[in-house]
Formats: sequence, structure tokens, C-alpha cells
Amino acid sequence: MVYVSDFDEKWVRGGAKGEEILGTADIQSLADLANSYALVREMRPVPFALNDVARLAIATAAPALPLLLTIMPLEELVGRLLKTIF
Repeated sequence: MVYVSDFDEKWVRGGAKGEEILGTADIQSLADLANSYALVREMRPVPFALNDVARLAIATAAPALPLLLTIMPLEELVGRLLKTIF
């Protein structure tokens, strides 16, 4: 926060009289800080999302579906599935 305040004072409010803004390391450093903050902000507590878990569950259950259809009728299977979800 101090760096941002100093940058604001120097470059936005005109504290850097006579200095060239082009080629200064201040702007690059501030951009690097912003990019680092954005990366940390986008981090999640786990390395996967809920839709990844759903895809894995579908991919795991799909091969067993024909086997289940030989054991029980489709209507009963759908009914149990809906009862489990809701």
C-alpha cells in the first residue's frame, strides 16, 4: 500500500518534476505487483472445481450404465437417480 501511495504521489499528483515517465522502473514494478496480486486473488483452496468433479463422476459412471440396464429397467434407474438428487 505504501508503494502505491508513493507511486501516486510521484507520478499522478506531480511529485516527479523533471523526470521522464517513459523508461522508468516504477511503472513496471507497479504492474508486476498488480499481476502478482491478481494471481493470488484467483487462487482456489483446492486445485479443481465442482464441474471437474461432476465430469469425473460422469466419466466413471458411464461405463457401468449398460451393466445397470441389464439388472434393472431404465424407468426404475431414473426414478432412483432423481430420488437421490432431489
